[in-house]
Amino acid sequence: MDTMDRKILAELQVDGRLTLSELADRVGLSVSPCHRRVKELEKSKAIVGYRTEISPEKVGLNFSALVFITIKEGVYQIGHSTSGFSFDNELGVHKTYLHQFKISNNLTTNAEYIAFIEAGGYTNFNLWHAEGWDFITKNNIIAPLYWHKVKGVWHYYTLNGFKPVEPNKPVTHISMYEAYAYAEWKQMRLPTEFEWEVAAEHLNYGELWEWTNSAYLPYPNFSKAPGALGEYNGKFMINQHVLRGASIATPENHSRKTYRNFFQADMRWLFSGIRLAQ
Repeated sequence: MDTMDRKILAELQVDGRLTLSELADRVGLSVSPCHRRVKELEKSKAIVGYRTEISPEKVGLNFSALVFITIKEGVYQIGHSTSGFSFDNELGVHKTYLHQFKISNNLTTNAEYIAFIEAGGYTNFNLWHAEGWDFITKNNIIAPLYWHKVKGVWHYYTLNGFKPVEPNKPVTHISMYEAYAYAEWKQMRLPTEFEWEVAAEHLNYGELWEWTNSAYLPYPNFSKAPGALGEYNGKFMINQHVLRGASIATPENHSRKTYRNFFQADMRWLFSGIRLAQ
């Protein structure tokens, strides 16, 4: 495989629907040699197929289903116990008892969250913590951060610019207050951080940090590490909530089921999302 083959593969990865003439033009070849190279790449299995991305709405699949995983009651081990890297707040391996619970295998989508908005979720004080209600009313919050309604359609700012909200993408940039209120509206709840960790091996996580209903507190036998690391974790164990998982902005070696992220309940700038539990 040479440089030209790699250019062809790069273009097809961006847009697998390119015609041969379009592809040839982009890589600077005439059609015949470009076609010959594509055939060779297919024959060598460098290209194993072409993926078609469909619009769920256009084919009548514009619905979502909540699927829950059941975790049986029992005593489970919590905390980081391997030799790999971890922060001090993950140490202090201990046991905890959990009642049987159910946890969603999917994050809440934008479409599901828009239903909450349109049902009056931001105007129904019964759904909110008192502190959360004060936060949204004082700051005139009516939707997730970076959302704006344009001609009756919700739009948001993304890493790819300002665009209409994509209904099937997970909702993000929300506070713990909003996550809690949404769960209340669904007559469900947020998982605890221990439930999340026990269920993690069954979950597809890593796209967004996920709010839990757990305060950020030390594990048994926790002691602050010396130096700067101790400053980072121990001193913040007050008035913070734990988020579990990882996000698209998380380095690969920091994505693990024991990682304990933490933020104040009103923080919305981070890549945060919602996973429901029962």
